Amino acid sequence: MMPVTQRLLVLTALLSLLLALQVQAAPIDTDWAAGLIHRAKRSLLWRWNTLKPVGSGCRDHYECGTNFCRKHTCSFNKAQQNIQRQLTTLKSTPTSRLYSGESHQEMSRSY
Repeated sequence: MMPVTQRLLVLTALLSLLLALQVQAAPIDTDWAAGLIHRAKRSLLWRWNTLKPVGSGCRDHYECGTNFCRKHTCSFNKAQQNIQRQLTTLKSTPTSRLYSGESHQEMSRSY
């Protein structure tokens, strides 16, 4: 048989564990629950649809569909921006220079 002090110690330990579980499982008071923020978990498809397209205003990279926010605008990464810049300069080149009979070497020297 166990001595009385050991029995009391075991009984106290079991009661404290039982009470701790009861307190942990207790419902939250309604006054406290009013201040809690409940966010619905969104699916991956919904998160993709809510990302901003290229050219939209942004504050951080995670807001953009391309994950690249530059100067508060959603944009492509730098390599793609260089390609875009080259394409816009080609578009802005007057068509008269393109069809004027200048050779390709003469045109490349002028740029």
